[in-house]
Amino acid sequence: SVAGKARDLVAHPSVSDYQLTALHALRNEAGRLVQDGQKGAPWYRRFGLDHHQQLLDAVLPWYGVANHRLIRDPANAALQQALSALVNSAPNSDQRAQLAKPGYDQLKAWLMMARPDKADGAFFAQTMKTVQPTRMGISTGLWQSLAPDLWAFYLSLLPERPEWKIIPDAQRVSQSRQVLLQQLGRRNAESTLYENMLKSVRRNFADVSLEDMT
Repeated sequence: SVAGKARDLVAHPSVSDYQLTALHALRNEAGRLVQDGQKGAPWYRRFGLDHHQQLLDAVLPWYGVANHRLIRDPANAALQQALSALVNSAPNSDQRAQLAKPGYDQLKAWLMMARPDKADGAFFAQTMKTVQPTRMGISTGLWQSLAPDLWAFYLSLLPERPEWKIIPDAQRVSQSRQVLLQQLGRRNAESTLYENMLKSVRRNFADVSLEDMT
């Protein structure tokens, strides 16, 4: 059964090609169940035999455990590492200037993991391709083939599964934001993306939201 596959994935935790492939297969099953719920089950499954919602309710908690281990938590760590490198780079250095270029999208992607109502799977997956192009324990080709779809699917489920969100480090968010604002000032950039952030330069983290970054 689908639920049985999900439980098996959780019962034998590891980081391997097999685990990623199994998670993606389960993602396809869960995606079909979600689609059935949104559009209605196919006609041949409607004669008192449609139990997609019960199946989905049985599968998603187990899927979440495996997804957090293989996808969500590593993505969270990779984004934090990228933003930490930005924050810890020398002021006014070429390194900081280079890290700041993708830093805005990285910060936005990180905040999306904390704001289910602002989740954008396509944007998140595109950002993560450069943040986490490889994964220890998984062959590079398989990771680059399956991870983008798994990242996007995780974000697509967040609005319905807000308990799957992260709690970002407030200090790291604030520091990253300040560095990006400083880089904006140095370059005198006119990017619309940064203008809204500049308007909120004096706000603290509690006031920072993705509305400031659109």
